[in-house]
Amino acid sequence: MKIRSIRFRLENLQLSKPYTIAWKTVDQVENLFCFLETDQGITGYGSCNPENEVVHVSTKDTLEAMDLFDRDLLLNKSLDRPADLIESLLPSLHGVPTLLAALDIAVWDAWSKGLGKPLVEALGKKIGSLPTSVTIGIMEDDQTVKEAKEFLDRGFTHLKIKIGLDPERDAARLVRLRKELGPGPFIRVDVNQGYRLEDFKKLYTACAELNIELFEQPLRTDWFDQIDALPREVKSSIAADESLHGESDARQIASAGRCGIYNIKLMKCGGLHQAGKLARIAETHDINLMWGCNDESRLSITAALHLAYACGRTRFLDLDGSFDLARDPASGGFDLIDGKLIPLERPGLGIFMDND
Repeated sequence: MKIRSIRFRLENLQLSKPYTIAWKTVDQVENLFCFLETDQGITGYGSCNPENEVVHVSTKDTLEAMDLFDRDLLLNKSLDRPADLIESLLPSLHGVPTLLAALDIAVWDAWSKGLGKPLVEALGKKIGSLPTSVTIGIMEDDQTVKEAKEFLDRGFTHLKIKIGLDPERDAARLVRLRKELGPGPFIRVDVNQGYRLEDFKKLYTACAELNIELFEQPLRTDWFDQIDALPREVKSSIAADESLHGESDARQIASAGRCGIYNIKLMKCGGLHQAGKLARIAETHDINLMWGCNDESRLSITAALHLAYACGRTRFLDLDGSFDLARDPASGGFDLIDGKLIPLERPGLGIFMDND
């Protein structure tokens, strides 16, 4: 099976409700979709979300790279060895992980469709199913509690709370939330680089009795090495996000024992092939895996889900990025049952695209 054509489509997707994190409020997102057609009539679908603050690549950068991309690297090439095909793209696209991710996902989707298997089965399924967390942005206490209860009523069991503006105020909000919800729901927090080291120490101490599941990226990337001074039990609860992009980051963090969790996002590292490299580093160093996302189409969320279930160190899912899209040109991919994400038993990613 060979690649016959490649085309792209940019979509501006509105959110059903805006949300606030440590540095901004979000109400719409741009996603670039990739359509990779083969000589056997199979179309592989891929997509990316160029979230500049997270992946350091903007939509403008992604589109410029798309225009300059040498399509002969893929056109008329065999899909029999998808990893080798993606490796051939790295020299020209290593600085544009968004476009690389969109192409990578489309390649793996087409490959597994050609095999007639769900991608997770073709990769080697190791995880049955896991619950995903759902995200609550920075808001007043009453609204936080209200939104949390609404999610619990819908069957979700894991909540991720955005914080990062004021450690004392954040701690009070978390104390109130735990008091209102009781001991049952799992609570994770995402600081989004909002703290200094002393701020994080205060928050961690204040939350000692709240059974917080993990603390995501508490410090800025250029301060992240300050975490080395913290006790091992504290570091084991920290998930690296914005500080983790590629293999060099993963190796540096692992060698320093800087955290116990990698938050892998396909948009940061450049797709499934590159994410698999990070997962193997985590395996070697006994680091657990959390699979995260930006505000993304169900298409790229599904891709992350398939790889997550093919990795033995996967412990956490934070794949709620498509839930708040007012419109998504992709459908299918997975079922959501009692907060758990379950891939469809369909070849490839099991995605359907509007207007394909």
